[in-house]
Amino acid sequence: MNIIPLKKFVCIVVVTLSSLYISCSDGAVKKGNSCLTIGDYRLAIYFYEKELKDNPLCFEARLGIGKALLQQIADNNNDSLLWKNALMHLEAARNLHSSEELSVLVSEAWFARARMMLSCKDTIEALNALSRSIEINNKNADAINNTGIIYFRRGEADKAEILFRKATVIDNTNAAGFFNLGMVMWSKKDYLQAKKHWITASRFSPADDDIVYWLAQAEKKIQEPDK
Repeated sequence: MNIIPLKKFVCIVVVTLSSLYISCSDGAVKKGNSCLTIGDYRLAIYFYEKELKDNPLCFEARLGIGKALLQQIADNNNDSLLWKNALMHLEAARNLHSSEELSVLVSEAWFARARMMLSCKDTIEALNALSRSIEINNKNADAINNTGIIYFRRGEADKAEILFRKATVIDNTNAAGFFNLGMVMWSKKDYLQAKKHWITASRFSPADDDIVYWLAQAEKKIQEPDK
């Protein structure tokens, strides 16, 4: 199933300023924001760091440097130090001023981190990142779905099923969740239920080759005479 690329969720999050960061100076932050908008993350980081030296509670600088580091990570996805710094600044920004938009961004950043750790076959760190992603935003269906995939691959089908069902309740157009529910049913030899879930998945992703293949396999099993 397709996952939103890192660059797409690195966006400007509009939030209302609070008294915690009202003392931020305009100059450095504005310059950082301008650099961030055009993708010059290196210069953006310079200006945000300059602001944070004098105003460590400046929300805009914390958020800005976190997003600038995400832009840099898009070019250096496996740099652990960049990830650590980006998540630290984003978490700090969220502590200064929590909002739904910011929680979504920070949750997606942890989810992207989890995906990177999975690509490195570090399942434990991936689960830790997914857990934090869900803790921040318990409606992150992709993070819940991917957690289910890890448990399913570990042989914990019942736990995976609970997570897949939760993902499809949060997003009832989530083809990946329905597809994975089908795989759980297939593993339990419940081919009728597997087919049912794959038919639902195909409604939302009709061109997906995996769904088409497994639908055909389920139909074949259903049509087989009892042995």
